[in-house]
Amino acid sequence: MAIVEYCTTDDVLNLTGVTVTDVHCQAARYLIDNYCQSNFQNNTVTDEIVSGNGSKWLKLKYSPILTVTKLEEDQGDFDNPNWVEIDAEDFKIPSEHGEADNLLLCDKGFTKGIGNYRVSYTWGYESVPDIVKTIACRIAAALKQDPDVQIKRESVGSYSVEFSESGGIKDTIDQLLKELPVKPLRIE
Repeated sequence: MAIVEYCTTDDVLNLTGVTVTDVHCQAARYLIDNYCQSNFQNNTVTDEIVSGNGSKWLKLKYSPILTVTKLEEDQGDFDNPNWVEIDAEDFKIPSEHGEADNLLLCDKGFTKGIGNYRVSYTWGYESVPDIVKTIACRIAAALKQDPDVQIKRESVGSYSVEFSESGGIKDTIDQLLKELPVKPLRIE
């Protein structure tokens, strides 16, 4: 899957008047993703195993859920699983349920069991929220403007950026990250 950038060099220049490189934009994305413990792009999960708890709700690992491509229940036993697909009309992704944006709803309920559901779905965001783009631009500009900041390493394959933090830049970045309107997304 291609990495979706939160800002471009042109975005940063237009918003802040600061000329940055792609590395500054990637470092901004890295900081935002680390802070939120998630990311703001579409992600695909195939065959996540989930346990039903006997309620109308089934908790998935990632959020927010965008689409469910397949939901199956194991109607076999431990030695001989028998995965049966559940009709898409029998469950839904609630549109308004506050912080519980990693839940599926089934009026009939989900059978209690250990690892008895298998789900394939997409989660994340259709497009990067504007506030995330704006904060990414401001972080990229702040990284560029501090002469003591050095980006040490960039690994495109695994997408990691390490940089040395100095003086007030850490406080500036922390303040910008706190402006994100989302709670950090936790993966339980």
